[in-house]
Amino acid sequence: MQKDPFSFWEWLFVGLVAGCLVTISLFSLVNSPSFCPEWVAPQKIEVTVTGAVKNPGTYEVYANTLFKKILAKVKPLKSADLSKIKSIRRVERSCEVDIPFKENIQVFVTGAVDNPGRFILPYGSNKKNLLGKLKLKKNANCTKMRKNKILKDQEEIIIPWA
Repeated sequence: MQKDPFSFWEWLFVGLVAGCLVTISLFSLVNSPSFCPEWVAPQKIEVTVTGAVKNPGTYEVYANTLFKKILAKVKPLKSADLSKIKSIRRVERSCEVDIPFKENIQVFVTGAVDNPGRFILPYGSNKKNLLGKLKLKKNANCTKMRKNKILKDQEEIIIPWA
């Protein structure tokens, strides 16, 4: 009788490698779209986005897509109010979403003012609009406040001393 040229451990290693290759092949076969029947394959849905976005329209996506992926496609404008939009939610069925425009902004004022704190202004307000709501101290330097710069939401304004 002829002796086997491979030891038990070598055969075990060859068997494990072959088993891993078979397992990987089965997983890739099961996960391929051609293998899945229609009732198992991911369903495509249509999501229509309008409002304060650069690219409004209807987008075809898979069910359970995160809404933030759709937001990346439509590109919300700076004036978009995303505070009520849940970007981490999954879209499960076809729907229409209207992204609203911001109505107000909040700015925070500190420095040489008698009334520091939060101010709510209409979207598109500038520094001159804010100046009318402030109670400046006698030695406040408000030369920079005379500019027509549009204020940003959550901006912090520091009124310097003269």
